[in-house]
Amino acid sequence: MSNDYYNPTGNPGTAAQGLSALMRTEFANIAAGFAKLPGLSGNNSKAVIVNSGGTGFTTTTGTLALAGNFATTGAFNLVMALGASITLTLPAVNGTLATLAGTETLTNKTLSSGTFSGTFTGNPTFSGNATFSGSTLHVSAVTTFSSTSTFNGASLFIGALNGNVINANTINVATLVASGQSEFDDNVTVGGALFAAQFAVSVGTTLTVTGSTVSASYKVGSNQVVGARNTGWTAGTGGTPNKGAIDYSTATLAQLANRVMALEQALFATTGHGLIGT
Repeated sequence: MSNDYYNPTGNPGTAAQGLSALMRTEFANIAAGFAKLPGLSGNNSKAVIVNSGGTGFTTTTGTLALAGNFATTGAFNLVMALGASITLTLPAVNGTLATLAGTETLTNKTLSSGTFSGTFTGNPTFSGNATFSGSTLHVSAVTTFSSTSTFNGASLFIGALNGNVINANTINVATLVASGQSEFDDNVTVGGALFAAQFAVSVGTTLTVTGSTVSASYKVGSNQVVGARNTGWTAGTGGTPNKGAIDYSTATLAQLANRVMALEQALFATTGHGLIGT
């Protein structure tokens, strides 16, 4: 059978004279077949491949070491473009590799010191201490922060921005710390403490805080309803605060003073809400 390495010519023939020229030609043909194979010296651990001209074998530039079986499925090409010498460690579980450009779903992954951009869809849950720095966070789906969430120099918007209108869903936060502006257009529940520079809560929605609340100001819609404590006040003395019914058309000066005292105590830092104080 004809092959690419050596095909016998039949010389010298049966009972023919063993001419040295015929034998040298046959040996040269055999040597030419061996010459199509790469040498052994200097090619240890390299893979043997057919050369680009299809006229013989050669070795790869680099070495190849397989400690186990290697197999691919699917009749597709694979090119791995390397920019430097690297060591790639694969996990000890069966799975699918994620890519930068592909659309994929990650499950049970821990990202350390990651930088995120773009839009997150679905109903995400942040179980650790989430920190957002120097950016604006728009929450347009039900989002749960099960631990302390800190917004350093960031603005927090609850709802998807459509022009100047915020259409919102719900956010559930264990502890919320926001040093930027926070706008809520739907119900927000804070299970722990709430610290923020400014809040804007749309009319018809609720902000529920079960722990302490620290903020520079609160807004309903675009109207500020609570700001920083107004200081410089000294609590009044004497009189009896009156929170009961009063007829302002006939009230005496003493009755009006007692009503003012009741309002003052309700607003004062040491006796009431703390909107005013010394």
